Amino acid sequence: MQRIQFKLPYIRLFLRSFAFLPFAVLFSDASAQEGTCLPWVEVLASEVKNFSLDESRWIKRSFGAHLCSGHISAQQVRDIQTTVEALQARAQPRNRVLLDYLHAADSIVRQDTLRWAEWHEVIHNMLSDKKMRSRLQSFVGLSKDLMLHDIVGRGNQHVWQLRGKPWYFDNEDYRNVIRFDSCSLSLGHQGDTMRFEGISGEWDLSDTEVKVSSSRFPWLGTVHSSKSTFAVVPPTSLDMARDGFRLDSVLFYSTFSQRPLAGSLVGKLEPNAEPPDKRYPRIRCTKSKVTLDSLFGCFRYTGGMDISGSSLRGIGNIDDLATVELMQSDSTFMKFSVLEVSFKDRAVTTPHAKLELFFRGDTLRHSDCTMRFDARKQMISISRQLNGIGQQAFEDGYHALEWNVEGFTWKIGHPEIEVGYPLLDNANVGEFKSLTYFEKSSFSEMQGIDPIHPVVELYRFNKSSGLDVFTSLDYAKYIKLDEVQARVILMNLANSGYVEYNKDEHLARISAKTFRHIAYLTGKLDHDIIRFISNPLIGNNAEWSLASGALKINGVDRFIFSEAREVFIEPSTKNVQVLSNCDMVLDGLVHAGNVKLKGRNMDFSYDT
Repeated sequence: MQRIQFKLPYIRLFLRSFAFLPFAVLFSDASAQEGTCLPWVEVLASEVKNFSLDESRWIKRSFGAHLCSGHISAQQVRDIQTTVEALQARAQPRNRVLLDYLHAADSIVRQDTLRWAEWHEVIHNMLSDKKMRSRLQSFVGLSKDLMLHDIVGRGNQHVWQLRGKPWYFDNEDYRNVIRFDSCSLSLGHQGDTMRFEGISGEWDLSDTEVKVSSSRFPWLGTVHSSKSTFAVVPPTSLDMARDGFRLDSVLFYSTFSQRPLAGSLVGKLEPNAEPPDKRYPRIRCTKSKVTLDSLFGCFRYTGGMDISGSSLRGIGNIDDLATVELMQSDSTFMKFSVLEVSFKDRAVTTPHAKLELFFRGDTLRHSDCTMRFDARKQMISISRQLNGIGQQAFEDGYHALEWNVEGFTWKIGHPEIEVGYPLLDNANVGEFKSLTYFEKSSFSEMQGIDPIHPVVELYRFNKSSGLDVFTSLDYAKYIKLDEVQARVILMNLANSGYVEYNKDEHLARISAKTFRHIAYLTGKLDHDIIRFISNPLIGNNAEWSLASGALKINGVDRFIFSEAREVFIEPSTKNVQVLSNCDMVLDGLVHAGNVKLKGRNMDFSYDT
């Protein structure tokens, strides 16, 4: 057999020629593609120039240059060309949809073509269906964000976005849908976010609503822990065109309640709100009345409930007020009847409350005070109103005193209540009067220049009408003034304790004090003039010992015991201990006419 021999230079030349063939083929295909692509781009740019010069330039310099560069597959180029032709033929509004598509296709083909074919299939399906064409513009306009960032809805002030396992296009019964599983769906804007977790579902592209499975909705962006504060949402639909939502029949879980609360969920973005000021998400409980036990370890709440962002808001109504009870040893120590109360992460506050403090069978009362509880300090503060009809004194049934002071504070579990001004270290001047205190000169000063004393006129109205509860209009008709003037008179009477007045309903209830003072005035009942003026240099107006029951009133220079007998007392320590029913213990100097007696631990019994 004859051996064929090749010389090395020829072999190298052959191999080089063979190796060059693929590149030659590729170059030939690219050249052919460029040869058909560039004229097509020129035509497209020319058509677009009719309505947008800037977009026409972009097509030539950026979009077309990349399209015809050979870096895009021939199939992708054909997809773009056929889709452009279809949009030009059927899309409405043609120009807007066309440009949205070109920008989306340019971004997608440069970054992520995983769902390229399916995306184009959906576009052509929508073009072929007259009903779907109306949704084509919004779908194409969203496509860049959808394909590259998993955004399924967008507006001027909101973005809906999927995160988790990759979603996919599907076509079922001629429906174009997006399906997803094991995802979260978030709604956000400028740093504020709400999120549905652990969802599966589908988005029918013929609509703006996405159907989702049951999900967990954590309380994000508030002062509460999103791990322990959340709602469980049943299967529902969410509108991607909206920047909020309202959902019925959710269950709310938090550390405030041992059981979940059923209600409706409202979501609204608040991009500029700080966590303590957040008012959303919001839950309105379905039940008109719920009970929350052991709030902060010491409160029990009964009433309506509205969870608003960082605040749990208790709500009542005029006919059925909500109640907040401060519990001690399974008994109610303080009770606050309210229209509204706010439970925050470390605080309980209510701007208006009817107070009842229960002590040894008696009650300390106030018809309109504010209450604040600081969970960190374990401190509760009660203050009367600075304005309006809540300026009246506290009524202390145990000591038989009226407290004309700003308020009081109590540290939970401590043996003493501090009476004075809760917001300052040093108290203002305070006044403590016997419940049977009556001074005719002070009473007469209320009349001013009026022809009839307002309390006497109130008493006569009661006797004439027989009404203990009445409206401001009823009273206006009786005193022959307009209703606005009658309301002012009733509010002044309320501040002096002669009526209880509801300024919202313009409803008044005559108090027992009215009848007592009329009886004192006419001599039908005995009264006294026991009054302690508290003007301490430092510290509180008084301290109330919960162990002994004694109320130690501070800063008392002297007090009158009997004006007729010229009896007054000067406490040597400038304090007086008031016991049950206005009994007293003190050290000091007793003045009785010209007689002076000095004593220690003097015990004065009110009834003897």
